[in-house]
Amino acid sequence: MKQLKLIIFLKELGFSLRNIQKIIEDPNSEKTISLLLEDQLEENVHEIRKLEKQNKQISLLTK
Repeated sequence: MKQLKLIIFLKELGFSLRNIQKIIEDPNSEKTISLLLEDQLEENVHEIRKLEKQNKQISLLTK
């Protein structure tokens, strides 16, 4: 049950199933989670910037 909760939690954070599998199979999973969280944070920041740019373009088109 603990493993399922971890899978759901990581999936909600946006991790791919491939990365979740790496975490589960890695004996040093704490370090792996830390590295993957840093990567996910970077991806999230990039996605937010992209969406903000799209919102600005939409606002300009609707004025």
